[in-house]
Amino acid sequence: MRTRRTPATGATPAADLRVRGLRNRYRRAGIGAPLVARLAAGQVEHQAAEHRRIPDLVKVPITAFLRLDQPRANLDHGWLAGRLELYSQDDLLEVEVDGREWPLEFETSSALAYMLGDSPWWDFELEGFFSGVFRTDAEHRGADDGLLLIHPYRPGLIPVVLVHGTASSPARRADLMNELEIDRDIWGRYQIWLYMYNSGNPIGYSAGAMRQALEKTVRELDPRGTDPALRRMVVIGHSQGGCSRSSPR
Repeated sequence: MRTRRTPATGATPAADLRVRGLRNRYRRAGIGAPLVARLAAGQVEHQAAEHRRIPDLVKVPITAFLRLDQPRANLDHGWLAGRLELYSQDDLLEVEVDGREWPLEFETSSALAYMLGDSPWWDFELEGFFSGVFRTDAEHRGADDGLLLIHPYRPGLIPVVLVHGTASSPARRADLMNELEIDRDIWGRYQIWLYMYNSGNPIGYSAGAMRQALEKTVRELDPRGTDPALRRMVVIGHSQGGCSRSSPR
């Protein structure tokens, strides 16, 4: 298989990427040129709380849109002027042109597959089971407590927390993430979070650690308690991840 603490960089045309390992390849049809961008390196301590938990391995689906200034009038003078606008699906899904809203095209599956193609999560699966330590290596994550975001926090949306099983990793939920991210009803109501843990640890320990991570994240993102959606989060666990399910108070 092949959004953001800091601006995206290194954009690749989505059409140039071959997607393997996912059951389906999806795109949001519309105008603009769909690209996949990697994230620019940034210092975690300088990032806002909603960006701090996004790991550097995340790839972002973006769209390049060329907006021309008075194209018909300027063609009469033999020249055109305009500006290139870049959008992520975390910003908006439609753009206004001549008083009308047009959908932007995004290649969500390409970005997901590109992210997982060289992800260290694959190596972590057995390492996390046999390591015999209580914490995973922070380089695999955006935060050292295991709670990851693959998009910036969006207030008002209910978190869906995906928890992997024994000798596994968030990469094994790729097909589920692929299906959830293309569904506009789900995209408009939910946001995907991931929990990553050493599956060789006792289940009770992992469950307690996950509860602490979820409670800490809720406090970071909503210190005043004004977002009721965070208190409605859904935790979906597979295998051992289902045995370790826990939700914040």
